[in-house]
Amino acid sequence: MAMTPFEKALIKELQGIKKELQDMNKKETVSGQIDGRSIAQAINNGISQPTSNGMRGVI
Repeated sequence: MAMTPFEKALIKELQGIKKELQDMNKKETVSGQIDGRSIAQAINNGISQPTSNGMRGVI
């Protein structure tokens, strides 16, 4: 069964939307960009390390 021009146009539009969504979901790293997760880990490590050292008697 042949597709109508409307069906062809609809499929083409959906494929375009799919491609846009895939492009938006790609993780891009920009030189000098700050990663919030890395900062949070660094802060947590910076806070917890001296505390644990203090509990073990290490200064």
